[in-house]
Order: sequence, then structure tokens, then C-alpha cells
Amino acid sequence: MENVHRNKTPLDVLSYAAGRARHSLINQRLSREAADLISVEKDAFAGPIFQNGLAQIEARAGAPEEAIKRLRRLLSIPAGAVASIARLKIDPVWDPIRDRPDFQQLLSGPSQIVAELTRSTVLQVQFLLSLCWLIDIMAL
Repeated sequence: MENVHRNKTPLDVLSYAAGRARHSLINQRLSREAADLISVEKDAFAGPIFQNGLAQIEARAGAPEEAIKRLRRLLSIPAGAVASIARLKIDPVWDPIRDRPDFQQLLSGPSQIVAELTRSTVLQVQFLLSLCWLIDIMAL
């Protein structure tokens, strides 16, 4: 197979890198719009999936603070298998931010996360847990 990079000039390489960066920014913007359209508050099932996907993009696209903030929120609500401490520990998608102290803090456990929540977020979590409990009872 022929090496396609053999005749590339430095300008070609820079142009390619700029295109990838632009593509990354477009993906971030589109993902953020999708996550806003289908938020956790609007859809308790699909919302966490979109938020998790956006956090993955942010982690890889150089926005680790936003990704960790989003993950902290996901870990503070019933997000099912979408976001859990166990999954964060083993999923290679988080490798770009794994060594950050704030990411490691997420892995330390739910008590650390809950301690950082505001009162309004705690009330939202309590409401969602009550809702899940009612749904379980209605299913019986």
C-alpha cells in the first residue's frame, strides 16, 4: 500500500490539523445542542446518554473541566449504566482526563460528589429517587 503522507508538505499537515480542530469544534457545538434539546430534565432516559456523549467529546476535545462538571452531575443523579464510578474507572474513553486530580476525585466515591452538590441539586435527586420508587411500586 502506498504511503499517502509521503508527498505532504508542512502546509498540508497544518491544513489537515486545522481541519480536524474545526471538525472537533463543530462536533462539540452540535453535541452540546443535542444535549440541550434532550436534557436530563426533559428526558430522564435519553438525557443522561446525550450528556455522557457530550462529556466524552469534551474530554477528548480539550475541554476537561466541562467534561468533569458534566460527569459530576451525571454521577449525582440516577443515570443507570450510562455513568457510574465503576465504568469511569475502566472505560478507556476517559484516558485523556484520567490523570487529572478532579477526575480522580470523581472516582473516590459518591460521598465526595454529594458533598459538592448544591441544595437545589440534592432536592432534584431526592425527587428523582422518589419518582423511581413510585414507578417501581406501580410496576408491582
